[in-house]
Parts: sequence; C-alpha cells; structure tokens
Amino acid sequence: MLGGITNTYSRGGVTFTARAHWYAPHRWTIVGVSTPTLPASVTVYVAKRGSHGYWCNAPPTELPGYFGYSDAPALMPLIVGPATQLAIAEFDRSKSVALHIRDGSVETTTTIVGDDNERVIDELVAIHRALDTDYLALLQTWQSIAERLGGSASAAWPPQLTVPGAHGPTTIALRWTDSMAIGSEALIELSAHANGAPLWQLKREPTPTPNCIIFADRPFLVTGDIPFPIDELAQLVARTEILSIVVRRYITVRIARRTPDAGELEALLDLIAALCNAAPYR
Repeated sequence: MLGGITNTYSRGGVTFTARAHWYAPHRWTIVGVSTPTLPASVTVYVAKRGSHGYWCNAPPTELPGYFGYSDAPALMPLIVGPATQLAIAEFDRSKSVALHIRDGSVETTTTIVGDDNERVIDELVAIHRALDTDYLALLQTWQSIAERLGGSASAAWPPQLTVPGAHGPTTIALRWTDSMAIGSEALIELSAHANGAPLWQLKREPTPTPNCIIFADRPFLVTGDIPFPIDELAQLVARTEILSIVVRRYITVRIARRTPDAGELEALLDLIAALCNAAPYR
C-alpha cells in the first residue's frame, strides 16, 4: 500500500490483511475474512463502537451496550450465539472489534497499537470459529430432538424435523418473521394434515379485545369451536407459549420458541394427534 505497510496472511481458514499508514506506523488495522458455515443469506453487524451505517435493531443479549443490526433480527440470537458473544467479549477486554456478516462472508475488523499481531490474529480466528460452533450446536440440538422424537432431521437450512404419527407425518421447523423491527423473534412451527378435523383457529392478540379469550393470562381470538378441553389447552398454552393453532386442510401450531424442547414438542404432537382423532404420539 503506497505510503504505508500491508501484510497479508492466512490462519485457521481466515485471510487477514494488516495495514499501517506512514503517519502511524505502529497503528495497525487488521481485517479478517472467512466463509461462513451458516448457509443463510443474512446481514449482521455487531460492534461496541460505530454503526457502519446501520441502525440498531438486534442488540446481542449477552453483550450489554453493544450495537447490533441484522436484516433478519429474529435470527441474531441464533447466528451470533453464546460462543460468538463470549469470543467477542473476551477480545474486547483490551481492544475493540467489529463483526460484519454480509454477501456470503464473515469479516472482523480491529485496530491495535504495537506489534502484538500474532496474539490478536489468534483471538480474531476464535471469533470466526465461534460462529461455526454456534451454528453446529444449533444443528446438533435439532438432530438430538429428532432422535428423541423418533423422527428425522433435514440437513438443509432452516432446521426442520419430520416426525411420523398415526395421523401421518408432522413437520417441525424453525420460522421467523421478515420484519426488521427490534424485538422480532424466531418461532417453531408444527404442521400436519388435518385429516378432516373440524375447522377452527386460535391466535394470540397483542392486547386484550372485547371478543378475546384469556388463556394463561394471554389474550387470544378464537374462531369456531375448540374441540379440546379448555383447561388442558390453557395448561398447554402456558407450558409451550402457543402463538396460534389453525385447523384448515392442515393443522398448524406456532409457538414462541427458537430452541426446540423435546418435552414441549411431545405435548404438541399429542395435541395434533387428538385434533385428528388419532392415537397419541407416544
């Protein structure tokens, strides 16, 4: 680089470029670039300082005071998960780093003063590898749940399970809203053929209305007759955070969870079987 120094090297699957300008020969800007394991097309930016032209709509939960942006904010806790947030926090004890995921690449940027490049490079590699750790842990969680439920897990993104039952297979998948608003969250959706079950629906409302029904202190709008004991449904709503149950050609159940729990899913599979007048899942 004219008027300065540029060094380029690779380590741990990450390509680094270190630059120092002539006017500050001991001040290095280090940029590391790698290919993400996560196959999703998503933009994410996390930093303690600066915004890179984004707005804050997904601050990392375990990094208080950090700026966080994502064009799919509901996915931020899954993409920048516990391992990645810990790696960033460890790095930022003495320095500052910006994590930028975009256009199929992962980029970390930091500025240091001095010649301690080797240690810094190792710590930056740890952030890149932590992203892989979080993604693989997510897939392993879904695989373990599939084994527990006697089903199979898809290797594709987003995570998805197929569980057999007397009424036919049930698909369990990670879903999320397209909203870019702060507070957007991922959810889990269960879907199975209704097999002629009576049509009805139950959907959670943001605030109580004159026509709503309260289940577990949460307001719901109900259309049609609920063919299920009300007290049992209320307990299930409280236990699994049900957002909606829609019975049409298919039975679709959505819950406010981003991480699957085998016990909760077993209870919901029993609910779907009961609505189809089939034998319980278990």
